[in-house]
Amino acid sequence: MGLSKTGIVLLLSCLVTFAGCRRKEVNEVTFYPLGGMPFLVKAYDVPTALFEETFEEVKTETERLEGLFSSYIEDSELRRLNRDGRAEVSAEMAAVLSLASRLSAESACAFDVSVGPLLD
Repeated sequence: MGLSKTGIVLLLSCLVTFAGCRRKEVNEVTFYPLGGMPFLVKAYDVPTALFEETFEEVKTETERLEGLFSSYIEDSELRRLNRDGRAEVSAEMAAVLSLASRLSAESACAFDVSVGPLLD
């Protein structure tokens, strides 16, 4: 003898409920790059050692990129370029500036990357 529709619905409801009750381990760290803006890195069900290793890689890369593109760090590539009007730039900065130039042209100058020095 099989289960009624009500029995099946009740069984499925119990399975869904209990599947959602599985404890999730959360690892999270907040750090403050980007001129002090909070940057939250959070992971669920990841071993702590792997999370910590990955977080260090995220933090290192964020700090590296901030050293290139920050408008807050006095000696970043972006600040030097804005201050001096010219600078030797990395391949990443050149790629961003090339894309910005293309977006400016495609938007009939509605997007203007050169407005930065006016805001500083």
